Amino acid sequence: MDLGTVTAYATSKGLSGTSTGSVLYYVSAKPSSATATPSFGKELEFTYTLSVLTSSTSNVGVVTAKAVDSAYAKTPAFVSFFDGVLKAGLQEGLLLMHEGESAVLLVPSKLAFGEVGSLPDSIPANTPVRFDIVLNRARTEYQQIS
Repeated sequence: MDLGTVTAYATSKGLSGTSTGSVLYYVSAKPSSATATPSFGKELEFTYTLSVLTSSTSNVGVVTAKAVDSAYAKTPAFVSFFDGVLKAGLQEGLLLMHEGESAVLLVPSKLAFGEVGSLPDSIPANTPVRFDIVLNRARTEYQQIS
């Protein structure tokens, strides 16, 4: 179901990207020529908006995105990046990015909030999501200290 929802949404929005082996759909919205990339152990600074992808009950081919978290849309999140710290789809997407790049991540539920969803019910169980994300910086410990 997730793959159909993600594919229908990407097609309806004209999003041209790549699907990874885990079925994460990655679209580079604004590429960057920077060489700095995320890796485990770095501190990441990024902004994002999280939206829920929902299929229409009357027309399965119609999928909409509803923003449910924009708290970090303008104010950056800072994360010490280690395996498992973030949702699997967000982690996988960040690892594909370069510093300064903007991307759209269409994440199947198994890589997002899974069978549990999130409280207070803003993301239902088994629902794919969209992250609109900008990777501002990826800094090593030495760069953080300097």
